[in-house]
Amino acid sequence: MDSRELERLLATCPQSVKNRMERCHYAQGEYIIRAGETARWVYLLAKGRIRVFYYTSGGDLVINYLGHKNRTIFGEFEVLQELPTIFYNVQAETDCDTLRLSKDDFWRWLERDHAFCIYLIRWQNRRSSDASRFGVMAALLPLRVRTAVLIQENLAPDGRVKIDKTTLAGLLATSMRSTNRIVKTLREEGVLAVDGENLRVLDPAALQAIVDIRADFEPDQDYTVGPDPDGLDD
Repeated sequence: MDSRELERLLATCPQSVKNRMERCHYAQGEYIIRAGETARWVYLLAKGRIRVFYYTSGGDLVINYLGHKNRTIFGEFEVLQELPTIFYNVQAETDCDTLRLSKDDFWRWLERDHAFCIYLIRWQNRRSSDASRFGVMAALLPLRVRTAVLIQENLAPDGRVKIDKTTLAGLLATSMRSTNRIVKTLREEGVLAVDGENLRVLDPAALQAIVDIRADFEPDQDYTVGPDPDGLDD
Protein backbone atom coordinates (compact mmCIF):
# COMPACT_ATOMS: atom_id res chain seq x y z
CA MET A 1 0.00 0.00 0.00
CA ASP A 2 1.27 3.47 -0.84
CA SER A 3 -0.85 5.21 1.77
CA ARG A 4 0.49 5.33 5.33
CA GLU A 5 -2.88 6.69 6.37
CA LEU A 6 -4.60 3.64 4.94
CA GLU A 7 -2.18 1.34 6.74
CA ARG A 8 -3.04 3.05 10.04
CA LEU A 9 -6.75 2.62 9.40
CA LEU A 10 -6.43 -1.06 8.55
CA ALA A 11 -4.29 -1.72 11.63
CA THR A 12 -7.35 -1.36 13.88
CA CYS A 13 -9.98 -2.68 11.46
CA PRO A 14 -11.70 -5.89 12.62
CA GLN A 15 -10.19 -8.88 10.83
CA SER A 16 -13.61 -10.14 9.76
CA VAL A 17 -14.25 -6.86 7.94
CA LYS A 18 -10.80 -6.85 6.33
CA ASN A 19 -11.33 -10.39 5.09
CA ARG A 20 -14.41 -9.31 3.14
CA MET A 21 -12.84 -6.23 1.51
CA GLU A 22 -12.52 -6.50 -2.26
CA ARG A 23 -9.36 -5.38 -4.01
CA CYS A 24 -10.29 -3.47 -7.17
CA HIS A 25 -8.07 -2.03 -9.89
CA TYR A 26 -9.25 0.77 -12.18
CA ALA A 27 -7.40 1.84 -15.31
CA GLN A 28 -6.87 5.53 -16.05
CA GLY A 29 -10.16 7.05 -17.21
CA GLU A 30 -12.30 4.22 -15.83
CA TYR A 31 -15.29 5.13 -13.65
CA ILE A 32 -15.19 3.94 -10.05
CA ILE A 33 -18.60 5.43 -9.24
CA ARG A 34 -21.22 6.80 -11.64
CA ALA A 35 -23.81 9.37 -10.66
CA GLY A 36 -27.16 7.72 -9.96
CA GLU A 37 -25.71 4.48 -8.63
CA THR A 38 -27.16 2.98 -5.48
CA ALA A 39 -25.04 3.86 -2.43
CA ARG A 40 -23.89 0.33 -1.59
CA TRP A 41 -20.12 0.61 -1.29
CA VAL A 42 -17.42 2.54 0.55
CA TYR A 43 -13.95 2.79 -1.02
CA LEU A 44 -10.46 3.08 0.40
CA LEU A 45 -7.93 4.55 -2.04
CA ALA A 46 -4.67 2.61 -1.87
CA LYS A 47 -2.92 4.04 -4.92
CA GLY A 48 -3.51 6.63 -7.63
CA ARG A 49 -5.38 9.90 -8.17
CA ILE A 50 -9.13 10.34 -8.55
CA ARG A 51 -11.46 12.96 -10.01
CA VAL A 52 -14.81 13.67 -8.33
CA PHE A 53 -17.23 15.59 -10.53
CA TYR A 54 -20.80 16.14 -11.69
CA TYR A 55 -22.66 18.11 -14.36
CA THR A 56 -25.07 20.96 -13.71
CA SER A 57 -28.55 21.04 -15.22
CA GLY A 58 -27.09 23.34 -17.88
CA GLY A 59 -24.44 20.77 -18.79
CA ASP A 60 -21.47 22.54 -17.21
CA LEU A 61 -18.79 20.39 -15.60
CA VAL A 62 -18.11 20.95 -11.89
CA ILE A 63 -15.07 19.20 -10.40
CA ASN A 64 -15.24 18.79 -6.64
CA TYR A 65 -11.86 17.15 -6.22
CA LEU A 66 -8.78 16.20 -8.21
CA GLY A 67 -5.85 14.26 -6.75
CA HIS A 68 -5.24 11.91 -3.86
CA LYS A 69 -4.39 13.98 -0.77
CA ASN A 70 -6.91 13.54 2.06
CA ARG A 71 -8.99 11.15 -0.07
CA THR A 72 -8.18 7.81 1.50
CA ILE A 73 -11.92 7.13 1.88
CA PHE A 74 -14.83 8.02 -0.39
CA GLY A 75 -18.43 6.95 -0.81
CA GLU A 76 -18.92 7.03 2.96
CA PHE A 77 -20.99 10.23 3.04
CA GLU A 78 -24.06 8.69 1.39
CA VAL A 79 -23.86 5.62 3.64
CA LEU A 80 -23.58 7.74 6.78
CA GLN A 81 -26.49 9.93 5.67
CA GLU A 82 -28.48 6.89 4.51
CA LEU A 83 -28.93 8.44 1.08
CA PRO A 84 -30.22 6.02 -1.57
CA THR A 85 -28.09 7.17 -4.52
CA ILE A 86 -24.86 9.00 -5.32
CA PHE A 87 -25.11 12.28 -7.23
CA TYR A 88 -21.48 12.57 -8.41
CA ASN A 89 -19.00 10.59 -10.49
CA VAL A 90 -15.63 9.27 -9.35
CA GLN A 91 -13.15 8.57 -12.13
CA ALA A 92 -9.60 7.23 -12.06
CA GLU A 93 -7.33 10.16 -12.98
CA THR A 94 -4.44 7.67 -13.06
CA ASP A 95 -4.42 3.90 -12.61
CA CYS A 96 -5.97 3.31 -9.18
CA ASP A 97 -6.07 0.51 -6.63
CA THR A 98 -8.86 0.50 -4.05
CA LEU A 99 -10.30 -1.62 -1.30
CA ARG A 100 -14.10 -1.84 -1.48
CA LEU A 101 -16.38 -2.77 1.39
CA SER A 102 -20.14 -3.06 1.63
CA LYS A 103 -22.15 -0.53 3.60
CA ASP A 104 -23.01 -3.25 6.12
CA ASP A 105 -19.32 -3.95 6.74
CA PHE A 106 -18.67 -0.22 6.91
CA TRP A 107 -21.18 0.02 9.79
CA ARG A 108 -19.64 -3.04 11.46
CA TRP A 109 -16.23 -1.34 11.30
CA LEU A 110 -17.65 1.81 12.87
CA GLU A 111 -19.32 -0.15 15.67
CA ARG A 112 -16.13 -2.01 16.62
CA ASP A 113 -13.31 0.47 16.01
CA HIS A 114 -13.14 3.63 18.12
CA ALA A 115 -10.07 4.90 16.24
CA PHE A 116 -11.95 4.68 12.94
CA CYS A 117 -14.85 6.67 14.40
CA ILE A 118 -12.44 9.43 15.51
CA TYR A 119 -10.82 9.40 12.06
CA LEU A 120 -14.18 9.90 10.33
CA ILE A 121 -15.15 12.75 12.66
CA ARG A 122 -11.85 14.48 11.87
CA TRP A 123 -12.23 13.76 8.16
CA GLN A 124 -15.73 15.25 8.06
CA ASN A 125 -14.39 18.27 9.94
CA ARG A 126 -11.61 18.66 7.38
CA ARG A 127 -14.00 18.35 4.44
CA SER A 128 -16.28 21.02 5.92
CA SER A 129 -13.26 23.24 6.49
CA ASP A 130 -12.05 22.80 2.91
CA ALA A 131 -15.54 23.53 1.56
CA SER A 132 -15.71 26.69 3.66
CA ARG A 133 -12.32 27.89 2.41
CA PHE A 134 -13.29 27.14 -1.18
CA GLY A 135 -16.55 29.03 -0.77
CA VAL A 136 -14.76 32.08 0.61
CA MET A 137 -12.21 31.98 -2.22
CA ALA A 138 -14.91 31.63 -4.89
CA ALA A 139 -16.90 34.52 -3.40
CA LEU A 140 -13.99 36.92 -2.94
CA LEU A 141 -11.39 36.21 -5.62
CA PRO A 142 -11.86 37.43 -9.20
CA LEU A 143 -12.09 34.63 -11.76
CA ARG A 144 -8.80 35.75 -13.28
CA VAL A 145 -6.97 35.24 -9.98
CA ARG A 146 -8.65 31.89 -9.27
CA THR A 147 -7.61 30.74 -12.75
CA ALA A 148 -4.00 31.76 -12.15
CA VAL A 149 -3.95 29.98 -8.78
CA LEU A 150 -5.21 26.72 -10.31
CA ILE A 151 -2.77 26.94 -13.21
CA GLN A 152 0.12 27.48 -10.81
CA GLU A 153 -1.01 24.59 -8.58
CA ASN A 154 -1.00 22.28 -11.63
CA LEU A 155 2.19 23.54 -13.27
CA ALA A 156 4.84 21.05 -14.37
CA PRO A 157 8.56 21.97 -14.19
CA ASP A 158 8.71 22.28 -18.00
CA GLY A 159 5.93 24.90 -18.04
CA ARG A 160 3.21 22.50 -19.13
CA VAL A 161 -0.10 22.81 -17.29
CA LYS A 162 -1.14 19.35 -16.10
CA ILE A 163 -4.87 20.02 -16.53
CA ASP A 164 -6.62 20.93 -19.77
CA LYS A 165 -9.13 23.74 -20.33
CA THR A 166 -12.17 21.53 -19.69
CA THR A 167 -10.75 20.38 -16.35
CA LEU A 168 -9.81 23.96 -15.50
CA ALA A 169 -13.40 25.09 -16.13
CA GLY A 170 -14.68 22.24 -13.96
CA LEU A 171 -12.39 23.14 -11.08
CA LEU A 172 -13.44 26.78 -11.37
CA ALA A 173 -17.11 25.67 -11.43
CA THR A 174 -17.74 28.06 -14.30
CA SER A 175 -18.74 27.77 -17.95
CA MET A 176 -16.32 26.99 -20.77
CA ARG A 177 -17.21 30.35 -22.29
CA SER A 178 -15.99 32.21 -19.19
CA THR A 179 -12.89 30.04 -18.95
CA ASN A 180 -12.05 30.57 -22.62
CA ARG A 181 -12.37 34.31 -22.15
CA ILE A 182 -9.88 34.33 -19.24
CA VAL A 183 -7.48 31.99 -21.05
CA LYS A 184 -7.64 34.16 -24.16
CA THR A 185 -6.73 37.25 -22.11
CA LEU A 186 -3.79 35.46 -20.47
CA ARG A 187 -2.60 34.31 -23.90
CA GLU A 188 -2.81 37.85 -25.30
CA GLU A 189 -0.79 39.09 -22.31
CA GLY A 190 1.92 36.54 -23.07
CA VAL A 191 1.35 34.56 -19.87
CA LEU A 192 0.07 31.41 -21.58
CA ALA A 193 0.41 29.53 -24.83
CA VAL A 194 -2.70 27.64 -25.92
CA ASP A 195 -2.80 24.60 -28.18
CA GLY A 196 -6.38 23.39 -28.38
CA GLU A 197 -7.22 22.08 -24.90
CA ASN A 198 -3.61 22.20 -23.71
CA LEU A 199 -1.96 25.08 -21.86
CA ARG A 200 1.66 26.09 -21.26
CA VAL A 201 2.98 28.88 -19.07
CA LEU A 202 5.34 31.21 -20.95
CA ASP A 203 5.89 33.84 -18.24
CA PRO A 204 5.98 32.34 -14.71
CA ALA A 205 6.77 35.75 -13.17
CA ALA A 206 3.66 37.31 -14.72
CA LEU A 207 1.57 34.36 -13.52
CA GLN A 208 2.97 34.78 -10.00
CA ALA A 209 2.07 38.47 -10.06
CA ILE A 210 -1.57 37.56 -10.72
CA VAL A 211 -1.51 34.89 -7.98
CA ASP A 212 -0.10 37.42 -5.53
CA ILE A 213 -3.25 39.53 -5.93
CA ARG A 214 -4.94 36.86 -3.81
CA ALA A 215 -3.44 38.40 -0.67
CA ASP A 216 -5.51 41.56 -1.22
CA PHE A 217 -8.72 39.53 -1.00
CA GLU A 218 -7.92 37.17 1.87
CA PRO A 219 -10.23 37.85 4.85
CA ASP A 220 -8.86 38.49 8.32
CA GLN A 221 -11.27 35.94 9.78
CA ASP A 222 -10.18 32.33 9.94
CA TYR A 223 -12.88 30.31 8.23
CA THR A 224 -11.57 26.88 9.23
CA VAL A 225 -14.07 24.75 11.08
CA GLY A 226 -11.55 23.41 13.55
CA PRO A 227 -7.91 22.42 14.04
CA ASP A 228 -6.16 20.58 11.25
CA PRO A 229 -6.92 16.91 11.91
CA ASP A 230 -3.87 14.88 12.90
CA GLY A 231 -2.59 12.64 10.18
CA LEU A 232 -4.76 13.93 7.33
CA ASP A 233 -1.87 15.76 5.64
CA ASP A 234 0.52 12.84 5.62
